[in-house]
Amino acid sequence: MKILRNTFLALLLLLATGSAYFTGRKLGAGPAALAGSLHLADAGHAVLLQNNPNITPSPNLPPAQIFASVLNHIHTDYVRNYFGDQNLSNGALEGIVTALNDPNTQYLAPVRAAAMRGAYQGSYSGIGAMLSITDEKKLDVDYDYLTVMDVAPGGPADKAGIRPGDHITYLNKHWIIAYSILADVARIQKEMGRTLVQKQAELTPIANRFQTGISLYRALRRLTEGTGTKLGITYTRQGLAKPVTVSLTTAETSVPPVAASSLPNNVQYIALRQFNPQAGKELQAALDNAGHAHGIVLDLRNNPGGVTAAPNANLDGYKMACNLLARLTRGGVEARIERHAGKTTPLIIHSAPNALHLPLVVMVNRGTAGLAEMVAAALQGSGAKLVGSRTAGDDTLSLFANLSSGAAMQITTAHLFTAGGEDLSKGLSPAIQLPSSSANPHAAVNAAAAQL
Repeated sequence: MKILRNTFLALLLLLATGSAYFTGRKLGAGPAALAGSLHLADAGHAVLLQNNPNITPSPNLPPAQIFASVLNHIHTDYVRNYFGDQNLSNGALEGIVTALNDPNTQYLAPVRAAAMRGAYQGSYSGIGAMLSITDEKKLDVDYDYLTVMDVAPGGPADKAGIRPGDHITYLNKHWIIAYSILADVARIQKEMGRTLVQKQAELTPIANRFQTGISLYRALRRLTEGTGTKLGITYTRQGLAKPVTVSLTTAETSVPPVAASSLPNNVQYIALRQFNPQAGKELQAALDNAGHAHGIVLDLRNNPGGVTAAPNANLDGYKMACNLLARLTRGGVEARIERHAGKTTPLIIHSAPNALHLPLVVMVNRGTAGLAEMVAAALQGSGAKLVGSRTAGDDTLSLFANLSSGAAMQITTAHLFTAGGEDLSKGLSPAIQLPSSSANPHAAVNAAAAQL
């Protein structure tokens, strides 16, 4: 019984300390370390937990010294190929950013950074979708989901039937780890009236599921990089009775950021898919052509927003959002920005000389996020009608910073609020609900135009 108890505790220790690998997220401290040495065979691996009595713990050592020590152990003791120091460096930098426990803040290795730059400019690699990590709480357990924010029309994801709001849960039959295994460990530890044998029997298949699973960040990379790779994807969707599994091949997909057309009764329809400098130029041209229209339908559905960035990066969507508000509002305080915890500052817009003061309807849905939500709320506050369905509730403004190595960082640099101080993380709920456009792509647009 003592051997069984030690084995069970060691398994808990292995899972608790290994959970950061499984989830790609920073976790709290696990059970206390076991003294001495213990060999544990689990899922085909032998694990040696060993204390060195000659080492005196020094918790205040500089991080660089600890990093050098870890790197030295890998160089001298690791049995397999670790693919060079650059691979280790990328992993370490990803770990540093992961410690912030913010899914919207990421270190992007060069290949991933290039893919993200392309996506923010309307050129999608991988499955042809903009993905984000979103969180949800169920029964006091924090879940993180790989959520589809935008789907490039005509891309692999679009052709496979994947839509904004879907949660991708499996990749090539590997579960995409959605929560910390510590939740299962804590639940099993609390179970009353069960023997250690029964608890270990319950824990073992759970451990195997985590060990064969894939972390959120690894899945994110595989889904948004490269071309010509066949992938099997399982996703869930609100309203569907069971998950759906599809097969697709990754490809490069380019999406025009703006689409404009004329509707009956002299209504100008403008669909804006992203916020970036190129989209800004095309939007201004579309608005120039709308000067004599009876009204405008601005379609922000499936618009994931954009980022703020250095002017020479050709990525900055924040400036474009401000320019849009200058053309379609009378100016003033149009939003509030929280750049420091607990302190918001007003976003003051000066109306442009060529501003349009026309009846305006703004279309939104679950794929409307970030800057797109801020703009929708500001236009609503200026008199526009908000129609569609509830928005994503993404209140983050991200900074995209290029690094000299070719890598980049995406950092949560602010939180967005309405002009009245309402938290955009709750999403926007239009007073006028519109039917889904999946069955008839024109029905929702025509219904929106009827509101002018």
